[in-house]
Amino acid sequence: MVFPTSALVLITATWNRNKLKVDCAIEPVICVMSTGINSPDEWTSFPQVVDHFATTHGSAAAVEDAEGVWTYAQLRDASLRAAAVLSQNGLRGSRAPIWMQPAEQPLAPRPLAVWLPRSREFFALCFGAWRLGLPVIALSGDMADKFLEKERNQQSLRSLKPLALIADATSGAALALDAGVSDLPILSVSEVLAAIRVQDRGIANALKEAGVMSEGDAPTTPTSALVYVFTGGTTKASKCVCVTHAMALWEASNYQTALFGAARVGDKFLQYSTLFWGAAVFGQLSIGLAVGGCICVGGSPMGCRGSADALSQLACDVKSFGITVLGVVPSQLRGAWPGGPASAPESLRMLIVWADKCPVELSR
Repeated sequence: MVFPTSALVLITATWNRNKLKVDCAIEPVICVMSTGINSPDEWTSFPQVVDHFATTHGSAAAVEDAEGVWTYAQLRDASLRAAAVLSQNGLRGSRAPIWMQPAEQPLAPRPLAVWLPRSREFFALCFGAWRLGLPVIALSGDMADKFLEKERNQQSLRSLKPLALIADATSGAALALDAGVSDLPILSVSEVLAAIRVQDRGIANALKEAGVMSEGDAPTTPTSALVYVFTGGTTKASKCVCVTHAMALWEASNYQTALFGAARVGDKFLQYSTLFWGAAVFGQLSIGLAVGGCICVGGSPMGCRGSADALSQLACDVKSFGITVLGVVPSQLRGAWPGGPASAPESLRMLIVWADKCPVELSR
């Protein structure tokens, strides 16, 4: 099914085992899952999605923030530099556990904790860690409710026992002290950022010096942990969820089916959620990368004042970035554009709603 580019399309999707039920504003469709982008069955880690588009569409925009834009080739190279500096500091993941052991549940692999605002460098750092088989736990600093945020960050450091924390010295020491983990190694964020941003150092030389010659040397497999995220925080029933590389690769291979092939390289996707809601952040990353789109880092990376401020920022970001495909919760859609489709920017051509059921009157 092909949608006219001038039409604003609304898509909702629910997954059920081997089939994907997709409803759009035109008609409901049942689709068998497709393989999506090239040879995902051979991939073992999420960074290979970036590597794929760096090879096939290296000059296409991959991630944009307030400071500039990186292409897929630049994002790949930045993530390789991040992997090199992490490895130079002795950081490396372990082999994935056998999750479904009949006797006892295995211990979750210890992650790399990151205290850094959402940005091009933040995502490059994540991909660098994933290349080494290191799962990531992102600590938030952009949540309106600072008490809840502090509580979550403490819980993350205490329960997951990170191998190291990437932060500035002052913030890192304060985070470790608050969580009661004073022995937590802290890696200077300025050192990491300097390595990521450097342009005059050969990637091959950097990896050779670090002893990371190829991704095949890394312990990453599809069952390796990718990120740890917490859900249900505002319901007082917070729980930690482990997302594996296989889950991200499955999304990468099936989003083309879910979106009817209507999203593509060159489309712009908004990543606006706070790191407090890690599942939303990495989900917004996954959907754009699955089709070779550009992830635009919006929201309020340095913090917002509340929900009204966040909705205003959402509407502003869609307009300023020229977002073409937007994933939102239905209530956010109504709050950001109370005037309906007539008040939405002309660039926006596709809406994807999730989390809550979309009321019929809103979809119309």
